[in-house]
Amino acid sequence: MSVDVETILRDVHANPGAAAGIDLPYLHSIWAAVQQQLEEVMKLKKGLVVPNFGLFTFKRVEASLGTQGRKLIHTPIFYPQPGFCQQYGVAPCAQDSRSPLSNPITPIIVNLVAVGLAAGTSRQEAGSALKDVVRRAGEAASKGKTVHLDFGACAITISGRRFSTQWAASFLQAIRESDDREAVAHKALLRQGSRSMQLTADQVAAATADSTTAPVGGYRAPIVDRPSSQPKSRMLRQSRVAADVEQSRRMEEEQAAPRCRSATPSIVSCQRTASPVPRPRRAATPQLRPPTIPEDVSVLNFSSFDISAQDLPDRLNISSVPFAVSGSLNGRTQGTAKNSEYRKRRQHKAAYRLGRRKDYVDIWNSQIQQQEEVMQAEKERDKSLSLQTQQIVEREKEHEKKTKRDARMKALLVEQENVSLAGQRQTTAPAVFPMGNIFQDREAPVAAKTHVEYLREQIQGKAEQAKLERDRQIAIDNVLAARDRDAYERQQREERESKAATRRMVLAGLNEQVRQKGPKKRFQQETLDPNMSGNFFFKGNDQEMKEADKKERLARRSALKALQAENQLGLRAAKEQTKQEKQDAAAKERQQLAHQQQAYEEARSQERARRMVEKRAMREAWNSQVDERKQAVQASKLHDRSVRTVALWKNDSSDDES
Repeated sequence: MSVDVETILRDVHANPGAAAGIDLPYLHSIWAAVQQQLEEVMKLKKGLVVPNFGLFTFKRVEASLGTQGRKLIHTPIFYPQPGFCQQYGVAPCAQDSRSPLSNPITPIIVNLVAVGLAAGTSRQEAGSALKDVVRRAGEAASKGKTVHLDFGACAITISGRRFSTQWAASFLQAIRESDDREAVAHKALLRQGSRSMQLTADQVAAATADSTTAPVGGYRAPIVDRPSSQPKSRMLRQSRVAADVEQSRRMEEEQAAPRCRSATPSIVSCQRTASPVPRPRRAATPQLRPPTIPEDVSVLNFSSFDISAQDLPDRLNISSVPFAVSGSLNGRTQGTAKNSEYRKRRQHKAAYRLGRRKDYVDIWNSQIQQQEEVMQAEKERDKSLSLQTQQIVEREKEHEKKTKRDARMKALLVEQENVSLAGQRQTTAPAVFPMGNIFQDREAPVAAKTHVEYLREQIQGKAEQAKLERDRQIAIDNVLAARDRDAYERQQREERESKAATRRMVLAGLNEQVRQKGPKKRFQQETLDPNMSGNFFFKGNDQEMKEADKKERLARRSALKALQAENQLGLRAAKEQTKQEKQDAAAKERQQLAHQQQAYEEARSQERARRMVEKRAMREAWNSQVDERKQAVQASKLHDRSVRTVALWKNDSSDDES
């Protein structure tokens, strides 16, 4: 799937990012202005930087023309920005020794003010639109799509995450013709004799003043072999004479030529600064103007290729600027490149202010109002969403509270029902099987404990048992902490005592050595043998004494070092022993705790077994009593069936005897 500029512009208009509120025709105008600016800058042999996308520049190769001099060949290239490649996963261009980074050409950044003036928008809107176009192109390339970007002078294609550039044939032909004209200018300058020794970029520009595209900057002066036989002073003298002749000639031409007329002479002066080199004459650069869209043109059918010079309005024509010099409009303005650039900036600034005074104020105010309305709508939508979210949260909280309250009420009802059932069991008992203690008589029943009281007693017993267990563990921890603290204090005390003993021993040794040897004395000068005065290898008594003292000091030092090492070993051994003792004590404590825990578990298991036995005995006794009662009832029933019934209301003389 391929994506072109038209698709990207429609996508930016449908889903705007930073370029919110810009219509589709203005987006087309902005892209057309960028194309025109790229072609103009590249024809001037300069580079153009598209922010966050890449650099359009040249590779310069110097070719020799034999006796005719040298020629600079400019090859246009495109170098993508490394940040764009890293962000969207596109393969960067390979660098070599002739890359634009190692042999740079002066680049400039896209003039967003000129783009905005040409498109009828502001500088911020032009920058936002260009940023959105670059971002959408990168997103499409990161998804593996084929992206075609038409920059006018060149067409850039990103296919398979790789860049490919195709330059327009007309643009390449114009660059080749410009290189050929520069080579002819170099040849003409080489024929001027001694003046070729001081060739500069201004002379190169002056030689090509009659051409349609005057070069501006980025040139190398032709390399000319200086005659070795000619002295330097003579060369300087000839150059000064040539400069004076040139200055006088130019002054005569200025006096003979008519003075230029200006609308505001107080702002722009017609005087020229005398210079030994003629100034280049630059052709007037065509100014970018905003397009006028007819009412019968559909916005969907609008394309960047439908703009022509007739569609541009007259309100951005720099000829209407009151302080513009008339000579700059017909392409015959003379002056240095710096003055011409300054004049161009002033003209753009005047056109920008003139446009703002006319129609752009209403357009910008309407755009600002639309943007404020959009922001207000977004704020209201966010406010409504937050209010709905808050209401949902409150409903959830109310539902949760109601659920908890219902659960508490159900638990309370269940507890009340249990209490009432326990009371009924306590007050009422069946006629045959009484509840309560089975070993008591039926006439004096004992009330059984309710279910709630039994649970309370169980919980209270468990809490008391847990408290006793915690108290016992705390007591054990306190004992262990006290033992550790005592062991640490004992270790610190032993270390201090050992260090103090070591210091005392060292001081005692030093005092003994001082007492035996006595204090140091200065070496006295001794009279040397006159016969040995010229012998440089002779050692006197002083030298021997010094060497002996040095040896003795070294011996004492080595002894002290050995003593210190032995002391350190002793301290280390004591420390290791203390550490081992602490570890043994801790292991012993852990073993004792394990034994105590085991004994406690055994006691609990025995108590549990005893209780189980008691419960089993009580259950067996209950079952046996129930069985005996059943047998007694069964026997009484059988006895009642075996006894003959007697009719008490009949006598012996009755006829109905049975």
